[in-house]
Amino acid sequence: MASIFKRKKDRRNRNAPYLISYTNAGGERKTVTGCTDYAATQSIANKLETEVQLRRRGVVDEARERCAQHASVPVEQHVTAFIEFVKSKGRATRYVQQVQARLEAFLDYVHAERITDITAERVTSFILALRQKKLSGCTVNEYIGALKFFTKWATTVSRLPSNSLAVIAKLDSKAVTKTRPRRGMKPDEIGALLEATRRRPLLELMTVRTGANKGEPTAKVKPRTRAKAEALGRDRALAYLLALWTGLRRSELAALQWRDVHVDGLPANLTLRSETTKAKRADVVALHPQIAEALREHRPESRQPTDRVLGTVPGMKVLKADLKLAKIEFENEVGRVDLHSMRKSVNTYLAVHGVPQRIAQAHMRHKDPRLTAGPYTDEALLPVASSIAGLPWLPTAPNHDAETIVATGTDDTPVSTDDRRAAHAQRSCCPTMQDGALLCSDAETRGDVGDRGISAQEETDAQGCASVHDNSAKRVIGLEPTTSTLAT
Repeated sequence: MASIFKRKKDRRNRNAPYLISYTNAGGERKTVTGCTDYAATQSIANKLETEVQLRRRGVVDEARERCAQHASVPVEQHVTAFIEFVKSKGRATRYVQQVQARLEAFLDYVHAERITDITAERVTSFILALRQKKLSGCTVNEYIGALKFFTKWATTVSRLPSNSLAVIAKLDSKAVTKTRPRRGMKPDEIGALLEATRRRPLLELMTVRTGANKGEPTAKVKPRTRAKAEALGRDRALAYLLALWTGLRRSELAALQWRDVHVDGLPANLTLRSETTKAKRADVVALHPQIAEALREHRPESRQPTDRVLGTVPGMKVLKADLKLAKIEFENEVGRVDLHSMRKSVNTYLAVHGVPQRIAQAHMRHKDPRLTAGPYTDEALLPVASSIAGLPWLPTAPNHDAETIVATGTDDTPVSTDDRRAAHAQRSCCPTMQDGALLCSDAETRGDVGDRGISAQEETDAQGCASVHDNSAKRVIGLEPTTSTLAT
């Protein structure tokens, strides 16, 4: 039972409040302040006793009670706790900063004071405002993702009774368009960029800024200053070449240390530490001999294992200046060229040269093959026309002779030596029935062979293949073909 009393020193003071002493559901003795009126204090004591009994019997939902208590706390305190939770997950500093900035932007827009002010209606209004600012669909989806991440966490830790943003969905991927699409670089553009990058630091020093010779590279440069400028140009060019061959991101390039580089043995590779990668996963990246040799030449003798490989990673301003000197457009109707677009360049380069998609996916360190085949492949650089032109000609008339040479191998009748030789000659002349059929049908349906520019040897081969068809036109019985050539 709860007891109501006043302190000894306050017993004669009519304005002093009464105190309530009671035992909570956990068995702990608690004392709370009541009112100056005894009857009102008795009502409070009765309510406390009722709540204790309900908790002991499991009637009161403690989770909802905690939510009610959190509802009175300023929303900034919840955001601070959430950001600490995100940091504990080991997320990158930049990601944490972006999530916090997006949450604060929403709270400022709706003037939220309590966590219960985050409602689906207000988020919808906020999304419409973002769309009116001409933000890309990807950026809007990132805002939505940050808000949904926050409310999901708040629901999990009983700061919200339910996820109020469960009904909010991200924009449809088909409707999402990038406002700054990236494009891949052609090989000649890559060569021009690397050459301009090596020259530009020294050229900037030699360029006259004022006077009659303004703009001319005639200024005198001290040998020591010249050497530093040339070293800076080589360092920047190495950063571009490394990004073009490995697809490393800016943060991964900046975090690369000499202990991660293995170019003295075979195969040459980079071992990326988990704390330096975007996915927080330790990866091994294979190195092309060109970049492996460049790293060996760049490697100083007095290096330490933890020394950075690159003295600096070129920023956007530097890259734009290098592109301008190389006479390469930074942005056109296809897309823009930046450091991250070099990932698209290397992936497209792999596709052009016939590297299987699964291998390209492993090199790009993608978990989803759709990324490799889609956003990170520049269709404009794919040799579609030459690949189509290189395909065999389609037949323009049926070839009945080619259809009669298919054997089922289900008859037990012995096969003569002549039949075996004919079948062997047929397979030698035409690796597959389809290839032979195409070759013979082309020769038959196109008419004059000489008009097509075919050599005499090719004409003889075509006639030989046709004669094989004629000699083996009768069904070859008892020959057991391989599984791949069984007729179905």
